Amino acid sequence: MFPVGQADSRGRKEMMMLRWLCFLLISLPMELLAILLAPVLPLFARPRYGPIDNGNAYGVEPRLPRWLDWFATPDNSLLGDEGHKARWRGRSQYLQMVAWLLRNRLYGFRWSVLAAPLERSAIHWSGNLNIRNRQHGVAGLLRVRMGGYWQYKRITPLWPGRCLQLNLGWIIDPFIKDPGKTGKAIYSTSVRLTAFFPDPS
Repeated sequence: MFPVGQADSRGRKEMMMLRWLCFLLISLPMELLAILLAPVLPLFARPRYGPIDNGNAYGVEPRLPRWLDWFATPDNSLLGDEGHKARWRGRSQYLQMVAWLLRNRLYGFRWSVLAAPLERSAIHWSGNLNIRNRQHGVAGLLRVRMGGYWQYKRITPLWPGRCLQLNLGWIIDPFIKDPGKTGKAIYSTSVRLTAFFPDPS
């Protein structure tokens, strides 16, 4: 038998994992639909004023109509963030939008229907808050809990220039890094092979 406190803690962890798995079952068929629709969705895009550069600025850029918000990114247009724009500079804008939709599959659905409400006072974390991929890469592990929600983030170098990035649960760490940030923690099932260039030691 577990002590009462330990049993309660174990029960909470099981409920948190069960919620994530239920959301996974909901999102998988929707993600497949998002992949199939990615080449078609840019045809519905129209220039409209709204957030760009991950919500740090505003401008008129191609966006989906409101009834397709589940497939859109609320903090960017279909052209993507500044990093995505730089990678696609001088190439087909249509393919740039398709690539953004594939990279951020079902973002609006994850951010609205499956997202976690922010409870800043309930956030607890352990590990390395500075882990990251791409330039200035830092390998490591981060675990975050926020009430009934959690985040497991790991960067594992595989070979020079590449790493495995896991970001599972809900993306809570931006609220730790920026105490003034508001909004919701988006649901995440991200498992990616990405660029990894750590600083020379």
